[in-house]
Order: sequence, then C-alpha cells, then structure tokens
Amino acid sequence: MKKKLISIVTVMVVALSFCMFNAGTVYAEPKVVIKMQSTFPSLSQIAVNLRFFAEKVDLLTDGEVKIKIYWPGQLVKTKQALSAVQKGMVDSLFTGMGYYFLGVIPEAAGVLVPYGWENTDDMVDVFLNYGYLDLLRSIYAENGLYYVTPMSVGNQGLITKFPVRKVEDLKGKKIRATGPLGFAVQALGGAPVNLAPVEIYTALQRGTVDGTTYPWYTVKDYKFHEVTNYICTPGILTPAICDIVINAKVWEGLAPEYQKAINFAGLQMFYYSKQLNDASDEKAFVFCKAHDVERIILSDAELKRFKEAIMPIWEKHAQKSSNCAKQIEILKNYAAKKEAKK
Repeated sequence: MKKKLISIVTVMVVALSFCMFNAGTVYAEPKVVIKMQSTFPSLSQIAVNLRFFAEKVDLLTDGEVKIKIYWPGQLVKTKQALSAVQKGMVDSLFTGMGYYFLGVIPEAAGVLVPYGWENTDDMVDVFLNYGYLDLLRSIYAENGLYYVTPMSVGNQGLITKFPVRKVEDLKGKKIRATGPLGFAVQALGGAPVNLAPVEIYTALQRGTVDGTTYPWYTVKDYKFHEVTNYICTPGILTPAICDIVINAKVWEGLAPEYQKAINFAGLQMFYYSKQLNDASDEKAFVFCKAHDVERIILSDAELKRFKEAIMPIWEKHAQKSSNCAKQIEILKNYAAKKEAKK
C-alpha cells in the first residue's frame, strides 16, 4: 500500500514539474468557463488551495477550460449555493459540505467524523486506497452533483483559556464549536456555542466562551494568542475537509479529456493542500511556543478516552443512511488495520 502511495506521489511530482515548466505559456480564450462560488473569502489560507486548483485546470487543458472563482455572495448567498448548483444556476461550488449542508446530504459529515483519521497521511490513504473518494462520488451523483475532490483545510482542535489534559477538564466549559465539532464538544462534556467566525475573538476576550475549536494556524492569523493560553493536541479533526463539487449535467457535458484534466488537477490540489496543512501546523506550533500558548499533547491513554467518548457520534452517523453506514465501516476497518500493525 505504501508503495502504491509513493508511486502516486511520484506521478504527482513529475506532473507538477511539467506544469511549472510550462507556467509561462500564454493561451487563447477558453472554450469552457466553469463558474465556481466559494464559501470562503479570498484572503483565507483555503483560497490558496482553490487558486492552485484553478491554475492546474488551466495548465492541464492548455487554457481551454477556465475555473472562474467567485467569492462569498458574488453569485448567490452562501445558504443558497448548494441549491443553485443542483439547479444549474451556478456550475460549481467550493464549500465545507459537512458544515453548511449537512441537512441536505447527511453523508457530507462523513469527511468530518471526529478522530476519523489520525493524520494527513491516513486521510490520503483512506480516500485513495480504501474507496472513500469513490463512495463520495456515488453519493453526490445521487444528489445531482459530481464530487471532484476533497481539500485538507487544517487540523482543528481545542484552543482554550484553560488547560485540557483529560476529558473531565472540559465539563461545563463553553466552547465555540459548530457542526460535527459541536457534537464532539458536547460528547466530551463541554457546552458548544454557535458563533460566527468574526465573533470568536471578542467572545474569548470577554469570557463569553472559554475556548474555541479552530485550525491551529488561527492562533496567529486570528490573533487568538492574545486571548487564549492553550491548544490541545492532537486535534479532533486531523485534518478537516472541504469539498469541490460540480453540477452533474455540467460535468457530463464536458469532453472526456477535460474531465480527466479536472480530476487530475483535483488530485494535485489534494496533495498540495495536505502539504500546506502539515507545514501550516508546524509553523503554528512554533508560533505558539514563542507567544506563551502552551501546546498540550494528550497521553495515549487519555487520547483513547477522548476517542471513546465521541464514539456515539460515529454510531449516530452510521444510522442516518446505508451510505453513512458504509463510511463508518471504512473508517472502522482502517482504524482496526492500523491498530493491528502496532
């Protein structure tokens, strides 16, 4: 399996080198323009990955296909974005399906299962070698969508004003957490609070909340080091995943060579986002140390207790649909095989 992953990475590196070599090529007007709306703003770290994807599609099709990115609200409101893509009003969407549209596609939360994988290497392995990507594509096809690729968007965990060294430390604490992370905080004994991202800093500053669940890089980027004192590692989502989808009819109308190029660009971006994720985490840990934000590393025994506490979330997800059950089965089998190798 590792050899398979290595071979994939080798192909990726060769392809990336070829693309970079041809980066100065000037192309004619595109034959196909795919209008994609992003849920996330243009200045976010996530946007770096999205632009990378668009550039690779341009390069791999010799400029014949252009991914035109629109930022939040430029085409439709965020809450209307999925429906707009399904109806063909918008061609494509980049979003966190498990955060924003869980009520429409329950299986979307399958990429945000707490402790679903231990690290970005496991994430890649599960998606590419254990059928997770193929399963997602069949699920989204049933909803009028083509699932292009996942994107790694950062390890996410507890950033707090108080130390979290054991499960009991979270009891009764108010933690800003939404979606699957909110369920995880509740399962661990905390009280999840739903706040918009722009409200988190002030809430921490005023003591309205005792902590938040967010990517480690936000300790610096959102200046959380000014209002928190600890991060608890490993994270709960390691990493979190966002998604690129295309309207099914738009996808089916593309020439096979364009489909192949978009899929390959998605695979390149998937690896690129993994690398950016890992580098970002390391920089965040260095920043935390320099700014007196203590990085707590849970013991193996305590981490096991954390995972046991959130297992009901896995079971609840599995009960939502047969495909949700398949997702959990894949994750359980993968975890069991990893454990057997130890």
